[in-house]
Amino acid sequence: MNIDLESSIEDCLRIPARTTAGLPATVVSDEVGRRPLMVSSFDPGALRLLRRDAPSVSLGLLTW
Repeated sequence: MNIDLESSIEDCLRIPARTTAGLPATVVSDEVGRRPLMVSSFDPGALRLLRRDAPSVSLGLLTW
C-alpha cells in the first residue's frame, strides 16, 4: 500500500505532532508490521518528520 502524503501550508504553524505527517505517524507505524506499506510525498520535510516518528516505514520522495 502506498500512502501519498499531501502536506498543508498550515503545517508550518502547527507543532510537528499535529501536522499532516505527524498525525498519521502512529497508525502508519502500527500498520507497517501487518502489510507492505510505504509513504510518498513531494514534501521532504514531512518525510523527515515521518522518519523520526515511524523509522521502520519505507519512504519515497516524489519529484517533478
